[in-house]
Amino acid sequence: SRLGQVAGDTVSGIFCAYRGKWSIGSRILGRGLGPSPRTPSRWSHVRLSAKVPSRNRGLLPTNDKPPTVILHGLLGSASNWRTFMGRKDVFQEGQYVAAIDLRNHGSSGWSDSMTWHDMYDDVLEYFKELGVDKAHLIGHSMG
Repeated sequence: SRLGQVAGDTVSGIFCAYRGKWSIGSRILGRGLGPSPRTPSRWSHVRLSAKVPSRNRGLLPTNDKPPTVILHGLLGSASNWRTFMGRKDVFQEGQYVAAIDLRNHGSSGWSDSMTWHDMYDDVLEYFKELGVDKAHLIGHSMG
C-alpha cells in the first residue's frame, strides 16, 4: 500500500495529512504514477471508529493555523475529494489538510453502530488527538 500504517488501537478511517511545501497529487489518486513534484511526503492511514490512535507527531499540524478537514457524504469516501485536494488555488502552501473516511465508509473498518452521534464523536476525538479546538470543515451531504 502507498499509505503508511500508523500505530493505534483501532482501524477504521483513512486520513490524508499534508504538511510542508505544497505537493498534493499522484499518491492520493492511487494510480501508481509514482513520485512526482506534486506527490505528498506524508500520507497515512488512521483509524476513526471508537478510538483514535496514539499521537503521531509527524502527522500533526506544525503551525498555529487551523487544519482543514474534509468529510465525505453518505456512501462516499475520502477519495471522492482527491481532485479537490490537488488544487493549489484552494489550499495554501504548508496548510494541514486531512480527508477522512468516516466509520463504515471507504477504507474504514466495520462498526456495528453507525449513528450520526457516533460519527460526530469520532470527528471530535480526532480533533482532540490533533490538539486543536478550531478547524476549517469542508463537507458534502452527510459530511
